[in-house]
Amino acid sequence: MNMNKSEQINELTTAMTKAQLQIKNAVKNKKNPHLKSKYADITSTIEAAKEALSNNGLSIFQGPDIIDGKNVLRTILSHTGGQWISSITPLITPRNDMQSLGTAITYARRYAYAAMVGIVTEEDDDGESIKSKSKSESNNSPQLNYKYLDPDYLQYVMEKKGYADPKSLSQEEIKGALDYYSRWKEINS
Repeated sequence: MNMNKSEQINELTTAMTKAQLQIKNAVKNKKNPHLKSKYADITSTIEAAKEALSNNGLSIFQGPDIIDGKNVLRTILSHTGGQWISSITPLITPRNDMQSLGTAITYARRYAYAAMVGIVTEEDDDGESIKSKSKSESNNSPQLNYKYLDPDYLQYVMEKKGYADPKSLSQEEIKGALDYYSRWKEINS
């Protein structure tokens, strides 16, 4: 993600410090039938922070945009005093159609919103749960392709795994990489 901010953020920081004491964990209210796991959808994510943000003069704006010909999601955390912080999240789609774009926007909104205000949505095991699944479980999952990964991130994954050919990545490794991508972007931006 790419972060920008207003010249001053002292009022926003003070308000955010107070809000974070009131922000709740997002409730895992949906089930992913493909991965046999529960997750917090966008509504649950927003509900976890909406009241705390409002009570402290904060609000979040999100919307799709195009930067350098690429689809992105812009997230802005603003304070009633006019101060703001914004981030840009790439919208990665497996196909070039509106349904894929819509799915990417919703997915990115949930993660960008949670990251912007510090919502805890799930336990982070750094991809370990994927590694521990049996081979038979992974055969029932939809086929993932390394081409879904951002090229820079793919290179990072390849170096980390010690592979020369991306086709060497297993389904579990690709899934783990996809799950870790937003965290990697935060660390490397």
